[in-house]
Amino acid sequence: MGDSMNQQFCACCGKGSRKLTDVVEYPRKQPYAGNHVVVLTRHSHPEHPAPYTEYTIWDGESYRRNEYGSFCSRRCAYEFAEAAVRAGFKRIS
Repeated sequence: MGDSMNQQFCACCGKGSRKLTDVVEYPRKQPYAGNHVVVLTRHSHPEHPAPYTEYTIWDGESYRRNEYGSFCSRRCAYEFAEAAVRAGFKRIS
């Protein structure tokens, strides 16, 4: 899949590619001490033997590449191709 510094947008629907994130764990309720952006915080169950807080972090600039080239999904790739054929575009042999 890879990663990219710039966000990609689907050629069909315009949906932006996802952030490239990492997950780090700290002891329960200890605040994140890094320099990345926290995009999600989850806490373990209080009765867990070793309670923890899980932070999903993002560097503020990296994004995942679209899995289907210029498209976010196979469905968008298919719909774009069908629209191109309806518009008269054909493969040149």
